[in-house]
Amino acid sequence: MGIKPLKIRSKKLKACTVAAGLSVVAPVYSASFSEIHHCYVNKHSAGSSIQITKGNQVLYRGAVGLANVSTKEPLGQKSVFDIGSITKTYTAVAVLLLSEEKKINLDTPLGTYVKSIPKEYQHATVAQILSHIAGFPDYLSDSRVWGLWHRDRGLDRVIKSITRRKPYQEPLNSYEYSNTGYILLGKLIEKVSGQTYREFLEQRIFKPLKLNNTYVFEQPSKHKTVGYFSAPNAPKKLYYPEKVSRTWMHAAGAISATVSDLSQFYMSLHKGEILSESSYLRMMRRAKLSDGTEIDYGLGININDVLGVPTLFHEGRVPGYASWSAYFKELDIHAVGLSNDEGIHPGPATLHMVAEYTKLLPARVSLADKPAEIALLGHYQKTDGERFEIKRSGADLILVEKGGEEVIELRENNSYSHKCSGNFFTLENNGGEAVLMFTDLYRGQSTYAKRVSQQSAQAGS
Repeated sequence: MGIKPLKIRSKKLKACTVAAGLSVVAPVYSASFSEIHHCYVNKHSAGSSIQITKGNQVLYRGAVGLANVSTKEPLGQKSVFDIGSITKTYTAVAVLLLSEEKKINLDTPLGTYVKSIPKEYQHATVAQILSHIAGFPDYLSDSRVWGLWHRDRGLDRVIKSITRRKPYQEPLNSYEYSNTGYILLGKLIEKVSGQTYREFLEQRIFKPLKLNNTYVFEQPSKHKTVGYFSAPNAPKKLYYPEKVSRTWMHAAGAISATVSDLSQFYMSLHKGEILSESSYLRMMRRAKLSDGTEIDYGLGININDVLGVPTLFHEGRVPGYASWSAYFKELDIHAVGLSNDEGIHPGPATLHMVAEYTKLLPARVSLADKPAEIALLGHYQKTDGERFEIKRSGADLILVEKGGEEVIELRENNSYSHKCSGNFFTLENNGGEAVLMFTDLYRGQSTYAKRVSQQSAQAGS
């Protein structure tokens, strides 16, 4: 079944206290966001920091969990996280700044500027590398590098190691995500600017925007976080991740920041405070392959519909950390989440908050308000053939599957959701047949199951 677009209805809130150009929404709504945040992380374990902003209003800014599990130091507003591949957006901005100064032509081969790299990597253009359509491999899949990346290395030595594999194909044939390409762009920035990658970003991006808690290659000794990893089937058990030197991440993933700094960077970018209008439009334009196919990536940023609206976003994952930053254009909402548990992506929590704010997610309903009629009750068959039942048991709505029973949350419009999830299911009439439609906040809507028998409204009450 195809994916259906989602429809958003935004909600206006009255703002209060103003500070540093941003206003903070009345606490009653922040309390709802805080409840959602706590649902996704354990305050006694590694956690996350999240900021949701609409225009200049901070709808929510909060941190839940521990910065260091051993010392029990809690996460706070100034906690610094590795942002991983979101670094690529900063790298793209740096390249575009140099392009505005006529020091780089985006449509010129990389080898014009950087002659020290293998000739196989020289003929792809700067723009093709920024959009991952240069045909370059990704060094993360090169086993020869795995035994080296725990050691600090200079950029030239890193490049020598990661370019031993030849490009997969000629440019423009397909989208192939490549960290290798972005490290080469770091070399381009250094070669053209005459500064190190860190120096250029500090001088041209961090300082002008007052991003005082954003760093390259290292976290500060104060407000530092420890990164961990948890397996999906055992989220309460934490492991220390594999050590990878940030010198091997470089312009592909070596930045660390607070959630406030990352939010400020993206807000400034989308407000036109960093790049010229023409550079910004080029950055936010989908790249094209040789056959004219558009891909869902511009210059250092993903471009796709999320929550049913055009969204500009990037995510990242490096050992010990996961990150997510999204701008929902039509809603003028920025959502940023940073986690010091690589196994817990902060994206679902931020999407849940935005879905509740926009009323895409139907409001929860107490069974006390539904003494008799609950249309959802009955037996269902999923599209894969598996069966389940939705029944009422006292004050609870129960989902019964082969693996056991689960209390689910009743919502408006004949909908329900699992606890701690913004994704939801809605009972609809499709040509006289009762079907459950599944709404995935990230991917859209699809048919989930059909009802094969309806239970009495009073059953189990």
